[in-house]
Amino acid sequence: MFDVSFPTNLAGFALDTAGGLFRTRDGGATWRPLDTGSTQSARAVVATSPTTVLLAGPRGLRRSTDGGDTFSAVSNRSVARAQLSGIDVAGSTLVAWGPRALFRSSDRGRTWHSVRVPARRIVARKVDFVDARTGYWLGPAGRVWRTRDGGRRWTELLGIGTNDASGMVWSSATRGFLVISRFGDVATASGFLLRTTDAGATWHPQFVVSTPIPANGIATGRGGVDYLLGGDAGLLFSRSGGDAGRPSRLALTARSRVSRPSTIAVTGRLSPARGNERVTVSMLPPGSSRWQHQTVRTAANGAFTTSWRVRRGTTRFVAQWAGDFRSAGDGSAPLTLRVGARR
Repeated sequence: MFDVSFPTNLAGFALDTAGGLFRTRDGGATWRPLDTGSTQSARAVVATSPTTVLLAGPRGLRRSTDGGDTFSAVSNRSVARAQLSGIDVAGSTLVAWGPRALFRSSDRGRTWHSVRVPARRIVARKVDFVDARTGYWLGPAGRVWRTRDGGRRWTELLGIGTNDASGMVWSSATRGFLVISRFGDVATASGFLLRTTDAGATWHPQFVVSTPIPANGIATGRGGVDYLLGGDAGLLFSRSGGDAGRPSRLALTARSRVSRPSTIAVTGRLSPARGNERVTVSMLPPGSSRWQHQTVRTAANGAFTTSWRVRRGTTRFVAQWAGDFRSAGDGSAPLTLRVGARR
């Protein structure tokens, strides 16, 4: 199975890996194959009602208004030429996206308009809009951008601390997850998530399972329930966003400016702490998109120290830890250091 869409409890559509489309009207008890009117294998399916169905990709969109019995290609030229990977339902708005394209519709897919992307050379791994104005774009090297005005302006989120993000999902404008397979000094690929509850300003890691989580292996549901495909653990769910234990707080401290390239100390504190908690401090050098990492242990009072060689320009630091059985994990806000003479 490649993708599914259920506009009601009984009516649903499923797309298999060979491009075959199927319809159920009895909650999945029986399925009927449909003709999409194309020999191309679609990448995504979305049904806004039992009668209105859209297929995305590999190029363009196809739309049905009779429950999938017949499909016709969306006539917009830009849409027809675009390589598309998915369709996102954002309230009454539909967003179709591909590696280098983004379109929106406010009339259930009848007409489409181009939306500005973060940058021409930034390829999308995943796009997720939670409403008509607020959306997130996951690009290469785990970089994430946010828009709050329907794509007119995009802002890169600099508190992630890793290049490993392969998947992304948001349950609201402020709460979301990134799928990562490594964190800190863990030697083998494992099932980690990064979670934010403040619209991507800070991110804290969660260790979920011992095997990597698929890029599309997490989904958000109604009523604050999140679902995850956890390898050998099967299907998992959480009503707390995956967090357990009392809240914790991580803070970083360093000079905000140094006059020339040098070696500096970046210190921090975890609270509450007992000592020997493992904290990962990550550095994003100026002009680079690749994070560097150091994992250290805290003292009994929660203090920790790292040492970094910084070069001219703006460097950013983030501290994160995955929590333990007593405390939930946390991530610091990005700390900015400028190297160079003051103007």
